[in-house]
Parts: sequence; C-alpha cells; structure tokens
Amino acid sequence: MKIYYKLFNNHNGDSLIQIIENIIEKLESGKNKNYKKNVKYTIKEYICAIIEVLSNNISWRKYNGKIDGRVLNNKHNYYVKIGVYEELYKINLDKYIKKNKKELKYLSIDSTYISNKNGKEKIGRNIYYKNKNGI
Repeated sequence: MKIYYKLFNNHNGDSLIQIIENIIEKLESGKNKNYKKNVKYTIKEYICAIIEVLSNNISWRKYNGKIDGRVLNNKHNYYVKIGVYEELYKINLDKYIKKNKKELKYLSIDSTYISNKNGKEKIGRNIYYKNKNGI
C-alpha cells in the first residue's frame, strides 16, 4: 500500500488517495457518525486495496491482502453508489480543462472485445471474459 501512496503524489502535495478521502468524507458528511465506533480498516486502506485490485486486473476473490476480497468489493460498490468516482472524474476534468484551456467536444474510449467463435487461429482464451476465445 505504501507503493500506491507514493505513486499518486502529484506536484501540489495532494495525493490521489487524499483527494478520494476528502470526497468520501464530503459525501458521507450527512451520515450518522455513531457507526464508526467499530471500524476495522481506514478509508486509506480501502482505497489502496481497491486501486491494487483494479490496476492489477485481478478478481475480488483472488485478492490476497489485508482486507477480504468480498468486503472490498462491497466497499467498492458502496463508493460507486454514493458517487465517489463521479466526483473524482469531475475534479480531474476541471483540472485538465484549466491546465490545457481547451473545451472538449468529444470523449470516447476503446473497450472492444472481438470473439473468435468459429475460427481456429492461435487466439487463446480470454481469462477476463469467461475464458471465451477472442482478443
């Protein structure tokens, strides 16, 4: 986890982890604080573990860290539900637009999966897509 904390430090002194912690605290500000009496892990530990799972493309169940993978998956789904990643995206987009002083017209990503249903080419099984043949 120390590696990820060092990786995400930027030139302003704010790290990605600190920014996400601030977002989570802001979004949970209206929540009752009495539930935090028996907290086992800190927000920083959850964030570092989630980043590790997502950056290494491993399944939640195969995560071999301090936090159980199922608990980590539930926490990740909770963060999605309350809008942590949307806020992080907005913050990064604002910083990008201020830095480059451009207005974005189009946004796109390429997340294509091409299946190999009938062919026998040397295309192996894709472990990330239910072991189906394809690239």
